[in-house]
Amino acid sequence: MRFQRSSRRQGADCGQALPLGLVFCVAVIASMLFLFSTSKLVDEKLTVTNAADTAAYSTGVVQARALNYEAYLNRAIVANELAIGQAISLISWVEYFANAVINDLVLIEELGRWAYYLDFANYLKLIQFSGTLTGTAIVNAYFGGSITTYIQTYAPYVGILVDAFDATLLALRASLVATDVGLATLVTQKQVARAVAQKSDPTLQAEIVLTAIYQNWNFTHTYGKNTNGDERGRLSSVVTRSRDAFTANRSWTIDGVDIPFVQENVAIKRRGGTDLVSYDEWVAVDTLASHGTTFGCGKIGLSWCSDQETPIAYASVDLSSNGSSGTAGPSGGAKAENPQTTQLALDNQVDLTQYYAYWPGLGITIDLADLTNKDPRLPVTVFVYKPMNTSKTAGRNPNIHPTGQLDLFNAADAAGSKIASISTAEVYFSRPEPRPDGLKELPSLYSPYWQSHLIATSETNKLLAAALYQSGKFLPPVP
Repeated sequence: MRFQRSSRRQGADCGQALPLGLVFCVAVIASMLFLFSTSKLVDEKLTVTNAADTAAYSTGVVQARALNYEAYLNRAIVANELAIGQAISLISWVEYFANAVINDLVLIEELGRWAYYLDFANYLKLIQFSGTLTGTAIVNAYFGGSITTYIQTYAPYVGILVDAFDATLLALRASLVATDVGLATLVTQKQVARAVAQKSDPTLQAEIVLTAIYQNWNFTHTYGKNTNGDERGRLSSVVTRSRDAFTANRSWTIDGVDIPFVQENVAIKRRGGTDLVSYDEWVAVDTLASHGTTFGCGKIGLSWCSDQETPIAYASVDLSSNGSSGTAGPSGGAKAENPQTTQLALDNQVDLTQYYAYWPGLGITIDLADLTNKDPRLPVTVFVYKPMNTSKTAGRNPNIHPTGQLDLFNAADAAGSKIASISTAEVYFSRPEPRPDGLKELPSLYSPYWQSHLIATSETNKLLAAALYQSGKFLPPVP
């Protein structure tokens, strides 16, 4: 009997524990579901946050690459403008050389008229030049002058190369404008931001905060002929300062001996150069002249006479969209030091437009809108979000309240039912290494040193993003 009473008591105890066990199981399951939902939502918030940073950085890289591409295009434009100047320089030099061969007797006469220094450098230069002229003259005599005639007849047709360079310039400028418009309208940036975000989660969407439109549109400026006047001075300056030595100044001098009461300031001056004398005209001038001053002028013959310039050889080539102007720039010192010979060159100037060469002048270029800013910055803010109903949690919109950096538009009260994050990248100018000359290079769209990095999002962009995409729900500050 004792055994039976004990069995009944144990059965009763088991029956009383079953409800408690069920309650405990329900609590455990509910806790597990809650923890699963919490961890899953936090994980998705981290995904959105990382996607926003990645999308913003990638968008910044796109902007930096676009600016660097524009810098390379500007450099290519300058190179093609210089190629036109080099072609003109070559034609002028060839014409000048042909003229020097014809007038080689004048050079020989001038060499016998004055006394020159006997130093090695002077006479090596003289022997080289005289030998070339004499050799060409001998060949001309043998072939009946055909070489010089051929040079003078056909050299200007080299100017047809200008048309090829000009076609290249048109293509480069079209690409430059298209790139700048794409950068300003943010079309490419938005596509990149969305594509990068969806690599993390296909349900993610990305928007560029609208302040970037104003910033991008005002970051660059098209410099050319417009209602504010001609703004091609910067391009002209860059082209002029980028000329090679042959184009800018092809000059040399053979000096003479100063002999008291006989001669002074004796020299044979070769002066030549090619200049962009206006935004729409290249002028090349090459001259060779003899100079010297003798004693015996004045009322009683006791004064030095004025400089005696004797032209030996000359040539000039002009390429202009407005027709030859008959003017010249410094031309490597020709205008200042060989004025009479330079005037002869201009009087017999070759106009390349008569030889089917066409150049419309300097075109547009795109550079920074504010050239006085020594540290321009171009930010872009990206807003990344996903609908809450795409969240793979145990329940919809669970009451979860993460804190700290995870509290990005609190998911428990997500406005517009979105999980969202916001991030900002900034484009800035920085050389990867210092300049060899030790100078600091200022930002411009002639140097491809634009880079991108992430920065803190401004309060203005946070408010704007909240108003546009989160029904006014403001991003809480990060502790």
